[in-house]
This record gives sequence, C-alpha cells and structure tokens, in this order.
Amino acid sequence: LIVKDPRGVKHFLKDAFDKYSKSDPKRDLPIYYLNEFLGSGIFTTIHGAGSADGGKTWSAQRKTAAAIFSRANFNSQMREVFLAKAKRLCGLLSEGRATDMQLHFFSFTMDSIMKIFFGKDSDQVGGEDNSYGTAFDN
Repeated sequence: LIVKDPRGVKHFLKDAFDKYSKSDPKRDLPIYYLNEFLGSGIFTTIHGAGSADGGKTWSAQRKTAAAIFSRANFNSQMREVFLAKAKRLCGLLSEGRATDMQLHFFSFTMDSIMKIFFGKDSDQVGGEDNSYGTAFDN
C-alpha cells in the first residue's frame, strides 16, 4: 500500500496509528528483506493491532529515538557535530588522489553517531580504532 495524499498519510501515521501495523515478515517478502537489511528496530518492529506485546517494544524504541531526534538536537548539536566531522574528513582528502569514499562515509557516520548519541569523541575517519564501528561492520 502506497499513500501519497497528505490526509491519508496523517491518518496512518497520526490519527489511527494503532489500527495499522507492518506485515509479518514470514508472509511478506519485502518486509522480510527490510528486516534482513535493517534488523530488529523501530522501522521493522510490529506495532499496534498486529503486535504480540501490544506495541511496548516499538513504543520504547520510539521514545529513545524521540529523545535523540528532537528539534532542539537537530537545530544545535547535530549541525555542529556534522560540520566538525565534515571538516575533519575534508582535511584528510587529497586532491587528485584515489580514495575509498565508502569507507570514509562509514567512518564519518560512526564518528557523528558516537558524538550525538553517546557524547563520545571518535576519530575513525582519521584511522583511530572504534570498537562500535568494528562490531557494526562485521
């Protein structure tokens, strides 16, 4: 089901959110692959009417995400962190030299997440080991 009308989106995501849920991955191939790709988290956890736990798992994940992705956090900390990490990355790149940008983008993301989510400085983009990044990438 794809909904484009703003009133329909509001209905599904706000007004009647608990009446709808995600499909069971065992019966829905796209949902199965979404679970395989993203793992068990806020985007894949069954909530509302179809949830075995009454939506408690999803609600806990939503509260955690809401605390991190607040307007105030976006307006201040995230902007500052992303700019600082981007400057660090740009400083490491050499003009005319081939580089693995996928590795740099992964490291940039991990460094940013470590600072925003956990308040920990990390310089994986500069070659520093990061146990979280290593665990995630394996």
